[in-house]
Amino acid sequence: MIQATSLKQDFYRFFDTSVIIKSNSDIFLSLFKEVYKRFLHQTRSGIDMDRKCEYVVLVEKEKNLSQAYIDDQIYTSDSTVSSFRFIVMLIITSINNEIKSHFLFHAASVVKDNKGIMFSAPAGLGKTTLAITLLENDFKILSDDISAFNRKTFLLEPYVRSFSIRENTVKLLNLDFFEDSDKQLIEDFGGDKKFIIDPEDFKENCIAPNSPLKIIFFLEEQSFKKDKAKDLIDRNMYITFSSVSEDFIHDIKMIHGIKEVKITTKDPFPCVKIVIKQHARIISKLEDLCSKYKVIIMNAQDPTKSRDYENENPQINEIPKSEAVILLLKNFWNGSIRSALLRQDYKGNISLLYLDLLEVVRSVKCYKLSIGKFDKMVGKILDIVNSN
Repeated sequence: MIQATSLKQDFYRFFDTSVIIKSNSDIFLSLFKEVYKRFLHQTRSGIDMDRKCEYVVLVEKEKNLSQAYIDDQIYTSDSTVSSFRFIVMLIITSINNEIKSHFLFHAASVVKDNKGIMFSAPAGLGKTTLAITLLENDFKILSDDISAFNRKTFLLEPYVRSFSIRENTVKLLNLDFFEDSDKQLIEDFGGDKKFIIDPEDFKENCIAPNSPLKIIFFLEEQSFKKDKAKDLIDRNMYITFSSVSEDFIHDIKMIHGIKEVKITTKDPFPCVKIVIKQHARIISKLEDLCSKYKVIIMNAQDPTKSRDYENENPQINEIPKSEAVILLLKNFWNGSIRSALLRQDYKGNISLLYLDLLEVVRSVKCYKLSIGKFDKMVGKILDIVNSN
């Protein structure tokens, strides 16, 4: 247990949730502030002490050790920037689970001509890349990762953090900004190297006001014809977890379709190689285990599924509202078992949440967009936006 004195603290407000972050590390406090500075309060004034979350991060430099106290859990790691980034992610996940005033979606949001446009997708499908590209096409931004929909006003509102831009995204978009910038690449907890940049440092006056939601694009990977020879090959997945235990590993091995489980590295976070039988579907069962053991999947790689989507033509199709709600539920941020919104307002009843989300999309155009050649994706998006 790290002993620390003279903790500094910063105050934040995320919609209806007040936050106090305490640490003896100026580096950690600065890192959190760099990403979420728009939610910062200079003083305790405006902080609702009845609806507050408090987090403590302690660092012992001599031992290269940090401990984060989050939701009655202690997370121990080293004190590198990549570990601090992981702790920031844990804290934001906890904060999002406390927010009740807004529906939160894993989605980027932009605005053009008072039309709110949302790009809903899991990590790694290009939400931030699309948001940055559309800024160059006279759109304004509300979010590049988590979209906030006010439950009372039915408006999308800004949930603006600093961009985390991968090095390959800079190359893909030919972002000249970084040639003259003093911004340095930092290593993220998943192993990626990224630039951290505030949107308005990238482009002035680019933050959009509250706006009505008019269009949702659900980004998805393309379905390809199966290679029968590849179907006979077992798949290897490499998954980085926040922590593992013997019981957790044992239960993974018990999942039908898993042939082998092996811990490949332990520091700073355990990476587990999982060999999966052909055709086996394990992700939902693995997520259930993570909820049971309070473990977070930090990064997942499946080399057998890699494909160069820049050689594919994107496809777009309008979908019915019922299908759109199901897809929103899959990318619903504050709908986990720890969510105050789901536990308190919906009493754990997903059917009631489904009906409310149906109202959200009632007057919204909803499309599935398969990822492919980037310029063609952007062209299809602009065509839809300009025609609605």
